[in-house]
Amino acid sequence: AEPLVEAWLKRKPEDVVFRRMPAIFTNPLWALHARAYYTAEALGIVDKIHRPLFDAIHKERRPMNTEKDIEAFFAEHGVDPETFRRTFHSFYVEAKVRQAREMTRRYGIDGVPSFIVDGKYRTSPRQAGGNLEVFKVIDFLIEKERKARKG
Repeated sequence: AEPLVEAWLKRKPEDVVFRRMPAIFTNPLWALHARAYYTAEALGIVDKIHRPLFDAIHKERRPMNTEKDIEAFFAEHGVDPETFRRTFHSFYVEAKVRQAREMTRRYGIDGVPSFIVDGKYRTSPRQAGGNLEVFKVIDFLIEKERKARKG
C-alpha cells in the first residue's frame, strides 16, 4: 500500500495534514521499527530514508531485527554511528514511541496501514474493501468533515 499512499499524498488537498505514525503491536519488532522511524524524523531525514527502509524490510526481506541492523542501515545512508545511537536512545525518540504505542491502542488499530481522519474516523484497506478503495473512503471522510465544519 505504500506506493498508493505516496500517490495519494501527491494529490491530497492542500489543507489536509498527513502525519505518519508507526503502529506498535505486541511483537517487539514493531517498537524497534518505530524507534528507527522516529530516529530518522529527529535527524531530519525521514523523507530520504523512510521508503528505502520500508523496501529493505518488506521487499528485500533484509533483517532489521536489532538495533545494530538498523544502525548499519542508517550508516549506509550517511548517518554517523554515534549520532545514530545518541538519537535512537534520545528522550525525543522514546517519547514518540510511547505516543505511537498509546495512539495504536486508543484508536484500536489492528493492522497497517490504518488511517485516522480528523481524529474521529479509522479506516484501513481491509475495512474499505481494498487498497484503492481506502483512499476513496478517506476522501469521502475529508469532505464530510469539511461540510460539518461549514455548518
